[in-house]
Amino acid sequence: MRKAHNNGIPTVQPLVLSRGNVQQPQKVQERRSSSSSEKSPTKKSNNFLDFWSCKLCLFNTLQGNEVDALKRHLVAVSDAIPAAIENNACKIFGCATINLNSALNRGNLDALDRLWQLTLNQIIPNMESMLFSLKQSNVNFNVRCQILSSFRDRVLNRLLASFDSDAERIQPMVTYILLVTADQSSDYQKFCEIANSILECDAAAELLQHNSRVPFLFTTFYNLDNPGKTNTVKYSSWCS
Repeated sequence: MRKAHNNGIPTVQPLVLSRGNVQQPQKVQERRSSSSSEKSPTKKSNNFLDFWSCKLCLFNTLQGNEVDALKRHLVAVSDAIPAAIENNACKIFGCATINLNSALNRGNLDALDRLWQLTLNQIIPNMESMLFSLKQSNVNFNVRCQILSSFRDRVLNRLLASFDSDAERIQPMVTYILLVTADQSSDYQKFCEIANSILECDAAAELLQHNSRVPFLFTTFYNLDNPGKTNTVKYSSWCS
């Protein structure tokens, strides 16, 4: 406001506001948008850190660092073991995961033998050592059974679904998996159907009817010291 003197009496005249003295509303909106944009990276940054924290937890678990037994069980059984088994199969057969169903043929049975020996002689002992503390806290946790069940579900059920060549060669492996991984799952029922075709008998029904003969089967048809080798007696003789 401006003051003027009229006959010695001060009067007040309105002040004319220039355009430069008024703050434009657009600038306020721009300031609000800029302030909100400054806050948004913080949220993304938190999500980014949470993501890597989960990765770090998984990495520490597989490295054998001190982790809660329940977390280790969930990570190892639900995710790490089946994924590792399937990944090893794809590497040995040189195929992508989606092509594993048709990877096995008469010419690459040696690859299946290598995968079987790798699972028995390296993967199972290493995982048993890594998860030893979990076994102590939970006596019902069977690492060998979990790994072989994953081998059955993620590998054999896919490889053997359409395989009908030289079935006698893989009978010992199928017999071992059939007996060790018996459960009530749909994957086991699927494997029983495959085993019936390979072993030329109703393997699941015979297993239920002759439970008392299971130790005899292991002795007669499977060499427990070396699961990759069997005696000369055929498994089909038990079914007849």
